[in-house]
Amino acid sequence: MLRFIRKRKTLQFLIFGGLSALFILWGVSGTLARGRAAIAGRIFGRNVSLRAFQEQELRVVRHIRQRTPEAELSPELIEGHTWLRLLLLEEVRRQRLTIPDTEVVETIQQMPFFQREGQFDFDRYQQYLAFQHLSPRQFEEETREWLLITRLRTQVLTDVAADAVEAQWQAYLTDLLQQADIQSSVSE
Repeated sequence: MLRFIRKRKTLQFLIFGGLSALFILWGVSGTLARGRAAIAGRIFGRNVSLRAFQEQELRVVRHIRQRTPEAELSPELIEGHTWLRLLLLEEVRRQRLTIPDTEVVETIQQMPFFQREGQFDFDRYQQYLAFQHLSPRQFEEETREWLLITRLRTQVLTDVAADAVEAQWQAYLTDLLQQADIQSSVSE
């Protein structure tokens, strides 16, 4: 059989060409399938990658655990908070709000968790990063995002009476949610 194939160059070309074509189609279909599956949803018509969603989901869980360690975290609660966080970060981007590096560093150094005798304790900071499996860069970016969301909230609530702050913020979020037309494919 092999002698027969070796003697016929056209047959060799067809066999190897056919196999090559099959492998190419297999690779392309796998790539296309991964591309479709890698989208978690849409906010303001922009795709949100599954990876970005999962990163924000981890940040939401970490934030909730830090604030209320005993809180029961249902998947629906986490997903809702994650989409809200992504929505607020998208609004921050649309409004072009920024936080300078120096403000991020100052905020981290002033966090009570990293204080010892009124001073920033670098060892505590390093231990926290190791425990959370975070690089300093990741933690700084996470802190920057929280500062940006806080800045957006402050900007929205400027000149609002103290007794109307929460109502105004909820109205803003409701309006933003309606405008955003969030389309999630995460829980489907």
